[in-house]
Amino acid sequence: MITLPVERDVFLSFEFDRQLDIIVDLFEASLREGRSPVISEFVDLVEPRFQKRILRELILVEREFARFREGPQEKSAFDGSDTAGASDTAEMSGSETAAPSGGWQSRSEGDLPTHFAQFAIHKLLGRGSHGIVYEAEDLEIRRRVALKIAQSVHQTESRREFSMEAANASRVDHPSVVKILHVGEHRGTEYMVSELIEGSNLRDFVDSQKLNDRQRVQIVADIANGIAAAHKCNVIHRDLKPSNIMIESPAILDPTLGSAVDELDEPEKPNGPLEAAVPFSLDGYRVRILDFGIAKMLDRLTRRTVQGDVVGTPHYMSPEQASGNSATVDSRSDIFSLGVILYELLCGQLPFEGSEIVVLSGIRDLKVPPIRTIRSDLPAALEQVIQKCLERNPDQRYQSALEL
Repeated sequence: MITLPVERDVFLSFEFDRQLDIIVDLFEASLREGRSPVISEFVDLVEPRFQKRILRELILVEREFARFREGPQEKSAFDGSDTAGASDTAEMSGSETAAPSGGWQSRSEGDLPTHFAQFAIHKLLGRGSHGIVYEAEDLEIRRRVALKIAQSVHQTESRREFSMEAANASRVDHPSVVKILHVGEHRGTEYMVSELIEGSNLRDFVDSQKLNDRQRVQIVADIANGIAAAHKCNVIHRDLKPSNIMIESPAILDPTLGSAVDELDEPEKPNGPLEAAVPFSLDGYRVRILDFGIAKMLDRLTRRTVQGDVVGTPHYMSPEQASGNSATVDSRSDIFSLGVILYELLCGQLPFEGSEIVVLSGIRDLKVPPIRTIRSDLPAALEQVIQKCLERNPDQRYQSALEL
């Protein structure tokens, strides 16, 4: 219970700066006395319109206090009621994951933590391969970021995988690949900070916009350019899918940036299917590729590249991934995934539908149904491009993303 120096009604009548001074003084006094103040209790003392500003200040005060105090802090304001609950997400393999013992614990989507380290958490963005992703604000540099916090029962394995993801993504320097800004550890829990992308994932973007076929092809060409940059750095993604591809809003882009559509060698056909007029332009939008959580380095083997290890999202896997022979997976697996994405964008359906087992069996053992059985109006050359991406034998696919 926090005791204000004046009645609450009187306190609320003060100007914000005076309210802030009182709360910070009380919070600092609690820290100096060795107590474990819970930030949310102090934040609740002010009106909702002031709470975010109070939260920022108290987090910074706590960090400064911890930085200059001798010895480790046994219990901080973060370790109060803000950390109740734990996540129970699971990897595709079925292994259960939970918040690390003694460290940070995630909350359900409807009950977010208020902060983590120097970050004020605003909202849940999603769940990645090895952690939960939040929109947050780095209070030390006043920047909005995407904050990914690791969680796993198997902490040794999780840390290795999490560090590998950060290393994989940071090796690739390309406008279409989301940049990693910082990797760190807070009270035994790894976290990764990356650019916050303003936009929507590929599936939501396509569903919300009236795109013609040429624009859909342009998007995949732009994805291929980013993947080509990753392959040049000896990194293959292994989990390309619409939810791992963001389309960034043009409002914050450099208008001088070009797109891969200029590299398409398709002649002008005013009335053809690729030229249907639509009230929308891709000018200024940019493809951004994220989540290198299961990426593989071509220049070194990892413990995950073993016989029988199925890694990736079933519908977008290559046959070699679906067979569980991860040691044979190389950059041409990403080519297959790009072909599936292009197939889906142009046909409105995936090559193989059904349960996970049915999909994996189809990808592993069957040829992809020809796209002309669904879209007979597409140019033959485009059909051939898609079919070549989706060859079961990697040697018969495009041998590089640049070639695609």
